[in-house]
Amino acid sequence: MPLLAPARRDWKKEMQFTITEGSTLIHWPPEEWSKMTPDQKLLTWKYAAMTLETEAGSRMNPALERSYLLDKFNMLALPGTAEPAYGGEMISRKARYYNYEWLRQLAIHGYKSTADEEFVEMVEGSMSRRDKSTDDVLRRIHSSPAY
Repeated sequence: MPLLAPARRDWKKEMQFTITEGSTLIHWPPEEWSKMTPDQKLLTWKYAAMTLETEAGSRMNPALERSYLLDKFNMLALPGTAEPAYGGEMISRKARYYNYEWLRQLAIHGYKSTADEEFVEMVEGSMSRRDKSTDDVLRRIHSSPAY
């Protein structure tokens, strides 16, 4: 499980690139995505996340939470995407969100207490065991000409 979700991108500035996973090719962002409805954008994001997750492994984990999947591929969310309905999956999602928000605030405002320093040390300590399955997607985004 990701400790925190990857940051979203401003896809208005990005050029389309190809994500390859197994035998699957996904062109992202989709063509004419800005003309999609918020619900179509959400469906496209879910489809891409599910496709990449199932192609990366031998089979889909039936216990996989929707919030985990969308947080893991958060960087693919398009501007104006409808808010997903998560149901009873809120505890783990809130933990990822609050971890992200805490780090974001520290980046903006700096350390305010020893608790802030201890939190960053714990996050740094967990980095060797982090989920690296989206690293290739992130590398492709960062190497795209518009980035």
